[in-house]
Amino acid sequence: MTRQLLANTFDAKTIAAVDYLAAEDADAVLAVWFRMLALAVHDPEGSVRLTPGLQMDTEALAGYFHCTAEAVEATVQVMEQLQLLARDETGNLRIPACGGTNRGRKTKKASDSNLFSGEKETEKEKRKEAKEKSKENNKKADIAAAISDARRQTEPEIKNQAKTPDTPVRAAKQAAPPQPKGTRLIPAGQLPEAVQKILEAWNSLPLDNKFQGLYPAMLKRLEALLEQYGEEALHKAIRNVAGSQFLLGHSRNNRGWSITLGWMLAPEHLENILQGKYQDKKPRGDSLLFQPGDEASPYSNGFYGTVVN
Repeated sequence: MTRQLLANTFDAKTIAAVDYLAAEDADAVLAVWFRMLALAVHDPEGSVRLTPGLQMDTEALAGYFHCTAEAVEATVQVMEQLQLLARDETGNLRIPACGGTNRGRKTKKASDSNLFSGEKETEKEKRKEAKEKSKENNKKADIAAAISDARRQTEPEIKNQAKTPDTPVRAAKQAAPPQPKGTRLIPAGQLPEAVQKILEAWNSLPLDNKFQGLYPAMLKRLEALLEQYGEEALHKAIRNVAGSQFLLGHSRNNRGWSITLGWMLAPEHLENILQGKYQDKKPRGDSLLFQPGDEASPYSNGFYGTVVN
């Protein structure tokens, strides 16, 4: 990741803006943002994905980053407000500052090889520095405008208050802006009882993504499924997850993937889990050993595909 790219997308002003917009979730948003940058900088179009042509939504990114889908959604909302992240009509996430980074490097090499002997290198460097400085100033102006817009939309006018030197923590808390309601985490103790039981069952699974609460969007999805399927069906789904090495990320075919709560709550995924499609299969007799109950079944003796009855 180049120094100029970090200056445009991860500088002090960006961090301050994230602290303002995300409040207590700022650290999680910054961690997800850095991982998004790591993917986009290697993509020819600056898209947040593993390979060109592979579209990754928030659920897929959460599984790859080993974090919650809520953290990814909060990051997308904050960075869209700061105009550092864009989403096209197909839902593909793209970081404009990363677009064409690799192509730019190739073009530079080609142009360097074709320089005229009379062109002065110092003049070329000066033009390049002036162009980069102009881009940086434009980016800072965009961030300042985004912060100003967010403050007008989410924060009432705050009167100037005197700050006493001996209470800096209290003064900081009084000046902290309110977090937008759409991205505010609802603590587990304030959730409905049925939802609390679902989270307790999920947190008992041997997975890294534990929940201390839910964002409103995830709570709405979970309540809709509780109404449609009932509480017992969701508990059954979690029990089926516990009995699936594939969903828990222990299968050799997972490539580092493991289930997330948001992935399970997708209706098509929930149906497959309830039907037991991901359950571990019991081993049957092979070329060396019988299993109880397999004595009447034909089996291979391991030599050239011969079947023994």
